[in-house]
Amino acid sequence: MVTALVQAIARRDEADADEFRRVTRSAMARFAIPQWQRLAATFDQTAVEHGQPAAWA
Repeated sequence: MVTALVQAIARRDEADADEFRRVTRSAMARFAIPQWQRLAATFDQTAVEHGQPAAWA
């Protein structure tokens, strides 16, 4: 799911991608810290693997 989301935002313009990342970061803040950290790290790692910025944490 993370890979699909990262690939999908790569096809959007930068403003849309930034907004999606902002909203997702806001939603992730509702997780307990260990889960939030793992999820953010997964998004960052997947983004870098697909040539996107690591801007999820």
